[in-house]
Amino acid sequence: MSTLFPELAGYAPEAPDQAAPAVSERPAAPPPARPGTTAGPDSLARFGKALGLEGRLQSMQIGAEGEIELRAEVAPGAVVDFAFIPPDRSGWLEAPGFAVVHTRSAEPHPELDKAVRRFIRRYGQVPLAQLAGLVVPEGGDAFALPWDDAESLFYSYGTGKAWRTFVEHRELYRAVCEAIDGDALSVKHEEHECSFNATVADRGTVGFFNTVAPNTQKERRPADEGLITDLSDLDVIKGGDAKLQEVLEGVADLPSKPNMVVVYNSCVPMVTGDDLEAAAARAQTRIGVPIVVVGNENNPQDVLLQKLSADPRVRGSRRVANRVNLLGFPDMPGRADLVRLLEAIGVEIGCSVFPDVSPEGLVGLGEAALNVAYGWDRYARPVEGLAERFPDIPLLRPPAPFGLDGTRRWLLAIAEPLGLLERACDVWDLEEARVAERWDALRGRARAYRLGVVSDRADWRGLFTASRLMGVPLFDLVAEIGFSGVDILAFTATGPPPPPTLPGHVLHGFASPAELQDALRRAPAVAFYSEIFFDKRLTRLGKNVFSLRDVDCGPAGAVRTAEALLSRCAMPFYRLYGRYLGSAFGLEGGRP
Repeated sequence: MSTLFPELAGYAPEAPDQAAPAVSERPAAPPPARPGTTAGPDSLARFGKALGLEGRLQSMQIGAEGEIELRAEVAPGAVVDFAFIPPDRSGWLEAPGFAVVHTRSAEPHPELDKAVRRFIRRYGQVPLAQLAGLVVPEGGDAFALPWDDAESLFYSYGTGKAWRTFVEHRELYRAVCEAIDGDALSVKHEEHECSFNATVADRGTVGFFNTVAPNTQKERRPADEGLITDLSDLDVIKGGDAKLQEVLEGVADLPSKPNMVVVYNSCVPMVTGDDLEAAAARAQTRIGVPIVVVGNENNPQDVLLQKLSADPRVRGSRRVANRVNLLGFPDMPGRADLVRLLEAIGVEIGCSVFPDVSPEGLVGLGEAALNVAYGWDRYARPVEGLAERFPDIPLLRPPAPFGLDGTRRWLLAIAEPLGLLERACDVWDLEEARVAERWDALRGRARAYRLGVVSDRADWRGLFTASRLMGVPLFDLVAEIGFSGVDILAFTATGPPPPPTLPGHVLHGFASPAELQDALRRAPAVAFYSEIFFDKRLTRLGKNVFSLRDVDCGPAGAVRTAEALLSRCAMPFYRLYGRYLGSAFGLEGGRP
C-alpha cells in the first residue's frame, strides 16, 4: 500500500487486521479536489489497482458534493457506476471514512462487490476528502483553464488528453435531440451569451462535433420556439425577477397563446438568487395557462415529466391492448419507418417519452400494454423511474434497431409479448425483400475496406458500447454491413487493453502522440470514427472520418448507413493529398 498510495500511509493499515495509527502519526492531507475534477491516467491506474480492476476502471471524477464517482467494466460487457460518498449518508457498503453506493441495478454486480470490499479492507479508515485529494487530473497542457473538465472536449478549453480523444465522454449528446413538443412555449431566463452557445445539430449543419442527425422537421411553435429574458449587467446587480415576470406576462399578448409555458434558467440567475417560482406565480393569473418551472437541469425533460405526471390524465383509466410506449428513442432518421412497420404489424403507438416531452402527448401514458426502452445511457435513470411509476406495465429492452438483423430482432421482440409474432414475421419478410438486392450489393463492396476506432483509455470496449453511442451497436453494425474488420487503437498508460474477440478486429496500443500518429498512419483502416467534425489528426494522415451522423435506424436506414460509410471509405482526397495539408499532431515540420 505504501507504494500504491504513499499519501495514505498514516491512514490505512498495511494488513486488514492491523490497527490504524494514531491521528498524530497521519501525514498532511493532500489538497482538496474541486467538483468536476477528473482523474488522469496515473490516478485511474492507482485506483484501478487498489480495487483489483487494473485496466478496467474507465473514469473517475469528483461530484458536486465532494463524492467520488467511478465507472468500470467489471466483466466483459458489464459496465457499472458507483460512488464513494460521505460516511453520514447511507450506502450499500459503509466504512468509517466513506460509504459506497451503486446506481445501475438493484443489486451490485458480484465483481463490483468483490472489488469494493477489497478496497474497504485496505482503505476504509481513510476520510473521503483524503481519497478525493488523490483524484488528480492529467497535466501537460499549458492552455488548460482551472475549471476545465478534462473528460470533455465540449466544456474544456485545453484538456491535456485532447490529442487522443476521439469520442466525447459526457456532454456531446446532451440536448442534441431534446425538445418540448406540442403547443408549449419555452421561456429561458438567461443572457445572450448562454443562449447562443448551444450547437445546432442537423444533417445540413457544419459544426465542431459529429452528432446524430435528428429530425428537425417537427411541428414547433412559430420560428422562435421560445423566448429569452436577455439578462443585462444591471439585472445581475438588481435581480432579474421583474424581467422574467414581464416576459411571462407578455405571453398573454401573443396572437396564439400556448397550452403551457416551461421556464428554464442559466447559471447567472442561480448565482444572483432570482426566484423563478415566485415570478411564475405572479404571472400565472394574467396569462391563464400552466407555467412549469424546470430550472437549470442536466435532464430537463425528466424534471418536466415528474411535474406533469401528477395529472390524472397521464396515468389514464384503462389498459389498451397492443398499445406501446416508446421510451428514450431519439427521433433519428429511419424512426418513422419503424413506426410504420409497427403499425403494419398491428401495434398502436401510445406515448413517445424522451428525448422529447409533449404535454399533450403524455395523456394516457399509463394505458399502454408495453413500455419499450431504448438502450441509451442518457435516459437510463428516467426510464427506470417511469418503470417504477407504472410497475403494472411490462418494461421491454429489445436490441437497438440498427442494421437488418438488429431491426428484425427489435420488431419481433415487441410483437411477441403482444401475441403478434406471426404477423410480424410476415411484415418483416416483405420489408426485407424490398432492400435485399441493394443490401447484398453494398455488402459485397464493403469487404474491400477496414474501419478504425481510437480509445483514449485501455478499456476500449467500454468506450464503444451501444449504450454510450446513442444506442448504436457500432461493431456489430460494421460487421453486418460486411467490412473486413476494425483496427482498434487503445491508450496503454492506464493498463493493458483487453484483447478483441470478434473476427477481423486487430488491437494496436499507443502511449504518446508520436505512437498514436504512427499507429494511425500504419493502420490498414481507411476511415476512423471521430466525433470531431474537422479532425486533422485523421485527414492529414490520409484517413477519412465517419461518425454517428452516418447511421440511420430501420431497414431502409441500414441501406442508407452502408451507403454513407462506403462513401466515406471510397473518397480518395485525403489518401492522395493529406500529406500536403500540414502536421497532424504538431510533431513534424509544415503548417500546424
